[in-house]
Amino acid sequence: MRNNRNDVLTYVCGGGFPARPEPTNILPEVNMYNKEYHRKYNIKNRDKKRKYNRKYYFEHLEEIRKSQKEYFLRNPGKFKIYRAKYVQTIKGKKSLIERSKRYRLKNRNKCLARDKLNNAIRSGKIIKKPCERCGDINSQGHHKNYRKPLMVKWFCEICHKFIEGNLININILKNPLADWSGK
Repeated sequence: MRNNRNDVLTYVCGGGFPARPEPTNILPEVNMYNKEYHRKYNIKNRDKKRKYNRKYYFEHLEEIRKSQKEYFLRNPGKFKIYRAKYVQTIKGKKSLIERSKRYRLKNRNKCLARDKLNNAIRSGKIIKKPCERCGDINSQGHHKNYRKPLMVKWFCEICHKFIEGNLININILKNPLADWSGK
């Protein structure tokens, strides 16, 4: 459209860009800001969009996960509220049941050991002891061997995470005044 020699000369000579056509020339169904048009397009090309989105997701997986983790760390309260509301819905309850079924199938020995330990605690065969590291009375059983479900060491939640390797520096959480070296 803009192959006009005068437009090119005007730009080269310092006159600036030629005037753009008004957006009224664009048909409403092609207008890029028309939500209805995009909604229909997305419905019509759902598989195409899904394929593109999956490809993009897997190509940029590390960046996306890093961004999600940063957002989660900045807004932990939002996710607790969101999860609590979601679990109250029918879809959330079904999702929770399915997730727990998958987890129990994948970690069968771990779940059986936990169940046996909890049954023994309820029946009084085993008495919960305080944390072996810090003395906290709210303790959890730590299994070294899931084939021996009643042989456990007792740790509080934070010490247990540290023992399992899910926590880097336990002293920061136990003693906020401790230095970062972990001493």
